[in-house]
Amino acid sequence: RQDRNERLENKLDLTEEQRANFKEIRNKYRELSMPTIDTMRKYQAQLLTLTIEEAPDSLIEATKDSIAGLQKKALGNIMNRYKDTRAILNDEQKIILDSCYYERFQCPMRLFRHNDRNHRLLHNHEKRH
Repeated sequence: RQDRNERLENKLDLTEEQRANFKEIRNKYRELSMPTIDTMRKYQAQLLTLTIEEAPDSLIEATKDSIAGLQKKALGNIMNRYKDTRAILNDEQKIILDSCYYERFQCPMRLFRHNDRNHRLLHNHEKRH
C-alpha cells in the first residue's frame, strides 16, 4: 500500500529533480515536527489524567495552553512544508497540490479569514476544474 507521500508524488507527476526536492522537504519537516507532535501527545495524555484526577483548574489551563502552543507550531510546520513544496512545482502541479491539501485539511488557506482573496481564488479555481 502506498503511503500518502507516494500517492501525492504520483499525482503530481514529479520530475526526478522534483522528487529529490520533495523528499528533502518531507524529511526536513518530519524532523522538525516529530518532537512537537510527541510532546503534544504527552500533554494531551497528561490533560486527560489531570481532568480525571480533578486537578486544580490552573494546572489544567496551563496544560491546555501548552497544547495550544504546540498545535500552533505544528500547523506552522504544515504550512511551511506546503509553501516549500509549492515552490518546487510548476503551475499545473501547484493546482494539484492545492486540491490535495484542500481535501486533507478542508482548506489550505484556513489560517486566513474565510473571505480572504486567496481563499476565494482557490475555491473559484476548484469550481472551474
